[in-house]
Amino acid sequence: MENKQKTNESVNSSNVELKLSTEVTDEDIVNGIEDEFGVVYSADGLRLLGCENECITEYKINEGTKVICDGAFKWCKSLKYISLPETILLIGNVSFIWCLSLQEITIPKSVITIGSGAFAQCNSLQHIKIIDNLRFVVENDMLIDVKRQKLLAYWGKKSDIIIPDTIKEIEESAFCRSKSMHKITIPNSVKSINGWAFEECESLQHIIIPDTVTTIGVGAFDKCKSLNQITIPNSVTFIDYLAFCCCESLKQIKLSESITKISNQSFSYCKSLENIVIPNSVTAIDYMAFHYCESLQQITIPESVVSIGKWAFFGCKSLQKITIPDSVTEFGEDVFFACESLQQIIIPKGTTDKFKKRLPKKLWDKLYYLKKAVE
Repeated sequence: MENKQKTNESVNSSNVELKLSTEVTDEDIVNGIEDEFGVVYSADGLRLLGCENECITEYKINEGTKVICDGAFKWCKSLKYISLPETILLIGNVSFIWCLSLQEITIPKSVITIGSGAFAQCNSLQHIKIIDNLRFVVENDMLIDVKRQKLLAYWGKKSDIIIPDTIKEIEESAFCRSKSMHKITIPNSVKSINGWAFEECESLQHIIIPDTVTTIGVGAFDKCKSLNQITIPNSVTFIDYLAFCCCESLKQIKLSESITKISNQSFSYCKSLENIVIPNSVTAIDYMAFHYCESLQQITIPESVVSIGKWAFFGCKSLQKITIPDSVTEFGEDVFFACESLQQIIIPKGTTDKFKKRLPKKLWDKLYYLKKAVE
């Protein structure tokens, strides 16, 4: 009897978790109930699934609602004011993303979780108020999850920002589009910089990543157009795709000697990047990794690299020389396409036959005489 009771309790617990999920399915929407404002709730009224009215300007969420689902009010560009009842437990991921007119919001004491990027791109946000909730705090225009030690959002206008030393994780889109920020200090407590954390911080010129950070998420510094140099400490083992894409002023970068691959489009459109040293830890240079790095003149690929992905150096029109070791066994399509200045590919002596098989034929036909001369 006791075991059966425990099983039932487990099932009930799973049902509760399912009911309170922030994820929304097509079936949820089909079975949902839409109110007169174009806001859709689950049939039981526990979850706010989404808003179908992009022109809504203000809204009061129904009493008894426990969950604001992922992306519920995304693209509600006219929404200025919203009232949350004291029954809300979960605020989902990107729930208010692109609410460009949202000016303020009050987090009631009932809230236990605020998802990543919940207030991303809320460019008009002036204040987040916390009511008797010890899980969250507002400090210098930063919303902080105290329990999980996460910096969730920043909406200030300062040029020089110091992140509190209680933070372990900079959450997704936390500083996205902070136009006024020129410099930011990241404390040694931080271990992870999540996806899009500093996306489109166009005035950001200086940042020091401490040697406690182990991961840099997707698009973390995407379109930071004023960033001119950066050092990735050896503690960083993974840099996700698009991490430094379109950093147009980036001239120098020192990579961590712990990363094993340069991910897709990591440095695409870094038009000012002149040189880069790929560390011996790297085994793969992925798809479009240095796509349109127009100022890159030469690069040496270490003997640890096994594969070079499609279009890895596409459009590197200043690239004159590249050294490829015998370790490279896999080439993607058009690796050096539109490299107008490429004059020399250096390969190990005695490897002509091997590389003739590995390199695309049209590239080999173009550069064979150079290879032969080197050999």
